[in-house]
Formats: sequence, structure tokens, C-alpha cells
Amino acid sequence: MTSSFDSSRLRSLDGVRGLASVVVLLWHAFLIAQPHLADGLHEGGAAPGTPYWWLVDSPLSILIAGEQAVLVFFLLSGIVLTLPVIRTPRYNWVAYYPRRILRLYLPVVVSVVLAAILLIVVPRAPTPIAAWQWTDNAHSFDPLGAVTAAALVNPRPAINGPLWSLTWEMAFSLALPLFVLIAVRVGRWWIAAVIGAVLLVDLGVVLDISPLKFLPVFLIGALAAVNIDGVMASARRLSDAPRHRMLWSSVLLASTLLMTAFKASSTLLAPEFAWVTTVLSGFVIVGCMGLVFVSMGSGAARRVLESRSVQWTGRLSFSLYLVHVPLMIAISYAFGWDLWWLAILVSVPLSFALAAAFTKLVEQPAHTLSKGVGRTVDRWSRRHEADHVAVVPAAGDAGAS
Repeated sequence: MTSSFDSSRLRSLDGVRGLASVVVLLWHAFLIAQPHLADGLHEGGAAPGTPYWWLVDSPLSILIAGEQAVLVFFLLSGIVLTLPVIRTPRYNWVAYYPRRILRLYLPVVVSVVLAAILLIVVPRAPTPIAAWQWTDNAHSFDPLGAVTAAALVNPRPAINGPLWSLTWEMAFSLALPLFVLIAVRVGRWWIAAVIGAVLLVDLGVVLDISPLKFLPVFLIGALAAVNIDGVMASARRLSDAPRHRMLWSSVLLASTLLMTAFKASSTLLAPEFAWVTTVLSGFVIVGCMGLVFVSMGSGAARRVLESRSVQWTGRLSFSLYLVHVPLMIAISYAFGWDLWWLAILVSVPLSFALAAAFTKLVEQPAHTLSKGVGRTVDRWSRRHEADHVAVVPAAGDAGAS
């Protein structure tokens, strides 16, 4: 199966990935500041209209929507890993696996080593930096924890918290043939399949079952990739409409509201309606889908996402995701709890600087190596296949002697 999708549009997806990584960074910076910003709040949370409420419970919380940004990462992975498969007549799965495994594991292992060094060098004792597991458990070096984090088999890696999402990224990467097969086989029922995947995500949120919360998100991306021509045809119809700017703005606004509504509902609704918050949090994925749709189809969005500055963040996104949390924690402990604001001011720009260095020294060489190994395995497998075909007698020659 092939697609006529213009691959240049992937540049806008790179921009989305870059902005999503910045949102994750801001989310973790907020977690360091939150205990101080939340001083004096009443039990029910921030009062509507206060600065804290605007930042945490309003649609502006999209700026620190780290958990939602991870779902965007998963959607993008479903798209960008599936597209090469459907655009290549004879996709070489034998070469895909070593290429993908090296591409993910080498930067992850180095990031864990870096986190371990920072953990050993910077003295630290239990301090309420933030109510999140990457500070609750990262007070002493745990060799077994480091190994399981580097192996992407630890769902709660204390040494580098964001690696939890890479566990699901690797699971999808290994199961990619199955996801592509499902996406192709559903055929013209793909919209129903997307709805079913959304409902599975919602069920996973309600029942707190991680595989249901995350794996169907990758499937939605794979379905979008297989049916990318239909998705882009819908985008063109929207762009050709008389009031296309207003329509695209409406889609963007609706997506933002879907991604953040559960935050506001948690403080505005009475306790007996807590189930509404749970259901709304399950439909965050619909907002993420709308956001990706806008990034691919809106001309205005693409111009922003393809700008030099946003593309730069896209190039750094994976490295930034891997290195910022260990660095921010180390700086926070080094400066001390009372200077949390200075730790944030220092660690945010330093995270970008470290990510730039990590990209050049670790990620790009790993990418080059993975492509080289992939090409070598590809040539070997195709030569092995050709040799195998050559020694098999043709049907007309069988038993000719």
C-alpha cells in the first residue's frame, strides 16, 4: 500500500514534537515551583480567576500540559513509523528492528549514565521539591533501578522519570507490524476503528489500565498514516472553505479545550460529579488528535511550526526529553529548597544547552550508526533472499534430469 502524502509536511510534525518537548520541560519546572505557588490555597484548590487557577485549571494550562504532550508524542510516533512502511513496496522488517532499537536505546543508556553521575555528584536528602516520583525516589543511586530504566522495562524509573513513556514507545516499536496490519486491514472502516481506539483509551483511564491508556494512541496514529490521503483531503476541504481561518481557529480552540477541560472540571464540579473529570481526561486524546490535524492541515499553523526556531526545538526534542529532568533535579538540590526560583531560571536554559550538546554528541551519532546498521542488515537480508531464490529450481526445471 502506498500514499501520495507530501513528506515535506512531516516538517510541521517535527515542529509539534519540538513544542511538545518544551511543554514537558515547563511542566517539570512548574512541579518544582508548585509547592510554593500553592501556599495558602484552600482545600478545594485555587479560586477561579486567580493567577494560579489561570495557570493550572484554565485552558492556559496547555502551556504546562506535560501529560497531554506525551500523548502527542505517541500519536506522532504512530504516524511517522507507519508512513515509511506503507510507502515502501517491500519494507524490510529485518533491517527495521536493529535500526529502531539502536536509535532509541543508545541515547537512553547515555541519559541514564548522565543521570547516575548527577545523582552521585550532587549531594541530596529527601526534600519536598514536588509531589512526583522523580524526586520522591531519586535520593540515592540504585544500580538495579538504573539498569531497568536503561532497559526500558521500568514503569517508574526514579533515576530519570520521563523514561516511563519510552517503555511504551519501545513496546509499540516492537509491535509495529501488528499495528500496521490492523490499520491496513480495517480498510474503509478506519474511522470506526479510531472511535473504538478512543473508547479504549477512555476505558483505560477509567479503570487505570496503562496498556489501554497508551497503546491505542499509537494505533490511532497508525490509522491516520494509512489513511493519510483521506485525512489531508479533509484538511484541504477545510482550507478551501470561505471562512477557513475561523474554522481552523475553532478546531484549534476545541482541541485545546478537550486537552484541558478535565483540569477545570476537577475544581469546578462537586465531588459527586468526579466521574465527569475522569471521562473528560479519557477524551484528552481527541484534543491531541485535533492538534495534530491542525498542524498538518492548516497553512498558518504549518508556517509557525516550520519556522527556524520551532524546527530547532524539534531537532532537540528527543535529547531535551531525555536530559532535562536529571539536570533540573540536580540543580534544585544544589541550590537548595529556598532558592527554587533560581533553580528554575538556571535549569531551563541549561536544559536546552545540554540538549544541544547531547544531540550533537550522542543522538546524531546514534542515528547515523542506526541507519548504517540498518543499511548493512538490509543489504545482507536482500542478498540472502536473492541467493535463496537462486538455488530454488524453477517449476519447469523440477525433476528435469
